[in-house]
Amino acid sequence: MPKQLNILMLEDSPFDSELVQRLLNREIPEATIRFAANKAGFLAALEEQVPDIILSDNSLPDIDAKGALVVSRQKYPYMPFIMVSGTVGEEFASEIIRLGADDYILKDRLVRLPASIDTAIIIRQREKEKEEALNLLRFNEEKYRTLVERITDAFISVDHNFIYTYLNEKAGELIRRDPRDLIGKNVWDIFPEAVGSVTYYSFQKAMQEQKYVFSVDYFEPLDLWQENHIYPSPDGLSIFIRDITQQKKAQEAVKRMELKVTEQRIESQKKITRAIIVSQENERNRLGKEMHDNINQILTASKIYLTRGKKDVPEDIRYPLQLIDKAIEEIRLLSRRYVTPLKDVDLKELLGELISELRENHIDADLAYDMGEQQPEDDLKLNIYRMAQVQVNNILKYASAKHVTLILEAKPREIQIVISDDGVGFDISARRKGIGLSNMINRVETFNGTIDISSSPGNGCTVQIFLPLQAQ
Repeated sequence: MPKQLNILMLEDSPFDSELVQRLLNREIPEATIRFAANKAGFLAALEEQVPDIILSDNSLPDIDAKGALVVSRQKYPYMPFIMVSGTVGEEFASEIIRLGADDYILKDRLVRLPASIDTAIIIRQREKEKEEALNLLRFNEEKYRTLVERITDAFISVDHNFIYTYLNEKAGELIRRDPRDLIGKNVWDIFPEAVGSVTYYSFQKAMQEQKYVFSVDYFEPLDLWQENHIYPSPDGLSIFIRDITQQKKAQEAVKRMELKVTEQRIESQKKITRAIIVSQENERNRLGKEMHDNINQILTASKIYLTRGKKDVPEDIRYPLQLIDKAIEEIRLLSRRYVTPLKDVDLKELLGELISELRENHIDADLAYDMGEQQPEDDLKLNIYRMAQVQVNNILKYASAKHVTLILEAKPREIQIVISDDGVGFDISARRKGIGLSNMINRVETFNGTIDISSSPGNGCTVQIFLPLQAQ
């Protein structure tokens, strides 16, 4: 994120403007926020100063978020754009994302806004850098093509026995020989390495069939890519040879660069995803602590208030008190799932809690933990726990298993996680409605790992995950 972030927001509600400004001033103190309340003000603000990102409400009288998106992208194609609205239907939200918006934030969930701004700016910057790199590659490739096409072709003539009868100076430069020394000598005696090559068979075909032959060949001894235009006659062959080595190498360079740019973009997306996962963990911890520390205190206080000064609890409030006790216990269990340490993570202890949860649900469960001397980073430990948690939840909900085994073992360069159960299993080719397995697969890919899911109806399920010890 830029150190001096310039934000332009299209918003006509003073209350909402103040709400957004207070949030951003607190979360992104280095940001400068300008507001426009209508279309004219928005266009003027775009002309006055180029923003780093645009936020837009969807309910202004003379312009909506779609219109603002079209205007901003026409002027600044890589401008990050986020819709911030009070209410929006799923169809409209999908439509504006399809049109190119980076995200949409509901005003009752503004806590997501700072992270969304950060992500949008990073992604748009990466896309801009990729396009600039590709344009440069196209320009260089065009220059190589123009250069090659301007070079005078090499010309060679041979008789019907493939004896040199003429070579121009360019041909001598191309094959690195003096043309005068080659007259009267056989082509294949001079270049025995070419026998059996594409060029060799092209010469033979043109001579035998007395038809024009075109071919492209690579001659390794000279590191030469050559384009052959072979014209036969009863006396022999006339061959125009064009050196296309630079063109071929430029094409290969373009391919390598495109592959590199793609790999860099994938790695950048993975880094962004990891940052989002960290933010999600922070938010889960905050919600878990909020439920445990605040909501449970309110429920406990309510229980004390209902029973204070009463030795015998009246019949009509006994059931509400039971409900309060149940709510307190449910919140406690939910908070335990949400809250995990973000530093000095004890992975064995966290996995042990999952095993305990299985046993509490009358499932025989074993944990085999062997990390040896390896100590992965905390974010990797936490994500291993979340992956295991997803599969344990799936087992509890769907598997009807009697026994579960969880194995975590450190290899020389990777960590192996195996979670197997003897439950009902499922058809892995069938479409699944849940998102648990998809989220687990996404986490594995984000950390450059691999996952294998083996299951079939009636045969339980085994999930094997391999993660590199060091983030790549």
